[in-house]
Amino acid sequence: MPASTATRRAYRSGTTRREDQMDGRSAYTLRSDRAGLCQRVDPTAEALARAAVTSADQDPARGSGGTHPRRAWAAAYAPHPDPGRAYSEAIKAVEAAAHATVELNNRKATPGSMIKVMENTRARWVVGIGYEPSSAGAETIERMMRLLWTGQTSRHGGSHPHVTRPSPKRGPQSISPLPC
Repeated sequence: MPASTATRRAYRSGTTRREDQMDGRSAYTLRSDRAGLCQRVDPTAEALARAAVTSADQDPARGSGGTHPRRAWAAAYAPHPDPGRAYSEAIKAVEAAAHATVELNNRKATPGSMIKVMENTRARWVVGIGYEPSSAGAETIERMMRLLWTGQTSRHGGSHPHVTRPSPKRGPQSISPLPC
């Protein structure tokens, strides 16, 4: 088989093209569904994100826990990013993930109500990161949820210009590390 035919077949498979993009320091790579491009991301972050989404997809109690992170990632890392949508989907991802743990029996749970529950029951929440599980990690999660929830001012209208401001241009990429 001539080399040019083998090269064309390799490019069609996507394998050689990805390697060429890496070698050429391309900012973009093929999406996992091969339907387009997305920004290239650190492989370790991508693997961790895939594991988190897979875990959420396998737990029926998490509802749409895997869908929103995927949408956030796609919006943040597309060739033409949509930061507002990425931020909105990231908030929904956190809400879906926390709902089954924090307020499973509250069908109307919101990030605000879940934050309040965590504040009022701090001693009950233990995070096992590090050598000794403690409630200090839960307080950090609560603060991060509050930051995410209050950071999206574009979800409400208001009479003051500072109340409704567009979402940040690069912010969603730092909070939604999920593979496209």
